[in-house]
Amino acid sequence: MKKRFVLMALFIVLIAGLCLVFRVDQGLAASEGKLITLNMALFHGPATDSTIVWKNYEKKFEEVTKGRVRLKVFPSGSLVKGTAQLDGVQRSITDLAFSWPSYHGQTYPISDMCITPGIFRDIKGAREAYENGIKDILEEEYAAAGLDNVQVIAMLQFGGRYICSNKKVRVPNDLNGLKFKSTGAAEVELLRLCGVGTTGMNLGEVYEALQRNVIDGAPATLGNMHNEKWGEVAKYFVDEPLFGQSAMALIGSRKSLSKIPEDLKGTVIELLKGALYRIELVRLENDDYVRNTWLPMKGVQIYKPTFEEKALWKEKTTQVFQKWLARSGDRGKRALAIAQKYNAEN
Repeated sequence: MKKRFVLMALFIVLIAGLCLVFRVDQGLAASEGKLITLNMALFHGPATDSTIVWKNYEKKFEEVTKGRVRLKVFPSGSLVKGTAQLDGVQRSITDLAFSWPSYHGQTYPISDMCITPGIFRDIKGAREAYENGIKDILEEEYAAAGLDNVQVIAMLQFGGRYICSNKKVRVPNDLNGLKFKSTGAAEVELLRLCGVGTTGMNLGEVYEALQRNVIDGAPATLGNMHNEKWGEVAKYFVDEPLFGQSAMALIGSRKSLSKIPEDLKGTVIELLKGALYRIELVRLENDDYVRNTWLPMKGVQIYKPTFEEKALWKEKTTQVFQKWLARSGDRGKRALAIAQKYNAEN
């Protein structure tokens, strides 16, 4: 009987010990953040420059954080479509989104600033202006509209936005009667001033729409021409950034970001920004290749407007700029002052 009692006591002590080890192990796992996964929504396809960089950073997150924070990337709108990314972050449907702010330019004018003509001199001037105050004003604009869970982590410049089309275009009147894919408020305004009918569509639908002549053209970055293969079906390209400088915003859910262990928050933000800088370097390298080699190889006719033709475009783009300034209010004036500081002509 006594032996049986001793065995029972030892058994109880063993079970208690195992429970204690399990609880300690759970506590360590929680403190180390082993189960933190950040889902990121992209609208670019899996073969694009930016998506490839983000996919590579999935592994880098694992290595740098020693598995405590994981990044999981969802290309092609597979998690949240491009037009719904802002709402998706606000509702924490996705933790992060690599988004195009100008989708919502009519509602949030600061988000349309990048593609408003006449504000930014070039990629460098736009990037410096966004990082030195404009992205904070954009976040302020979101919060004022009730998007208080949206944090603008960083901005990335994707380069100028140009005209690509199925028909030869040199001056604004050449656009009259054509139909273009367009989304941002500023570019829609410019196209309509030139007599263009505009329609919205997803990025992945543009190639077929150009091929079937459903549309005659679209505002495009050099990346669009190459990565989305628009240069295979749109044979005319106006080499002048008439639609400003295209920007991408890396936005995050405050609720999701607050779950990152304190000792890793700075590391995570630096990793995210590092990916953006890498994307920008890749894009700059590829833009030279696309302009000088790939487009000519595909038979695209590249046209550089003359001084007189630029003046005709300037008449239209100035009107667009003035309308943007009027609807953007005090935030627009503050953001413009920052832009002017970093975009003075050399």
